[in-house]
Amino acid sequence: MELVAHIVKFNSQTAGRDKLCRAVQYSSKLIYSHLQKAGLSHTLVEKLKILESQLSSTRKVLRIGKSVDMVQGAWRSSSLPNTILRHTLTLSKLNQACYLLLDHLVWLGKIGLVKADVKKWGLLQAKFWLVTLMLNLFRDLYDISNLICRAMLQQKKVHIEINHNEAVRCDVRKSKVAAFTRCVRENAPLTLDIAKNLLDLVLPLSILEYIQTTPATQGLAGTLSSLLAITVLFKPALKMSPS
Repeated sequence: MELVAHIVKFNSQTAGRDKLCRAVQYSSKLIYSHLQKAGLSHTLVEKLKILESQLSSTRKVLRIGKSVDMVQGAWRSSSLPNTILRHTLTLSKLNQACYLLLDHLVWLGKIGLVKADVKKWGLLQAKFWLVTLMLNLFRDLYDISNLICRAMLQQKKVHIEINHNEAVRCDVRKSKVAAFTRCVRENAPLTLDIAKNLLDLVLPLSILEYIQTTPATQGLAGTLSSLLAITVLFKPALKMSPS
């Protein structure tokens, strides 16, 4: 019954439906890419392409008005006492708000309600997405560096000696690795956020042609990042704080 309650709560959230559509969208891309490569089932490939396109449009509709939420979130994060978190979170949310506004414009252009250069605005949209992810990753690196520093201070076996002999340097290196491993293991929200942001980073980099990737790689990255996002929605304890 607890699982059913989680599913009902998940379905009641716009973000939940968006992430589910996103997972299916990129899964469709991943599957039809492999089918195309293998030269199998042309009819199924076309159906999956249509599904991907329709789900992309559906997600654009679900996100209408979300840019306002991002601006409100930026306003809240602008009062955080920590300077690094205040700047990274505020700028990230403002960039995401711009991304969503352009997303609305691209959608309106695609359905013909407004006259717009869809390709041009789509590329600008990808740039805002890229900056957002880079800010998120900078925040992640800041958090994990703080955790490692605290863990290092707790490592009683690390001794600073004036002569800095090889044995001590080796001990320090091992201690750093142990601290990093423990930080990753004991801080699941941070680990998931880093993984999700790195996977998502593949997508705008591919759109902007900063890296060369196959549609299958994009489909895999999008599917995995969507599943991680769904996991966080199912278990709010895995959400980064502050966010």
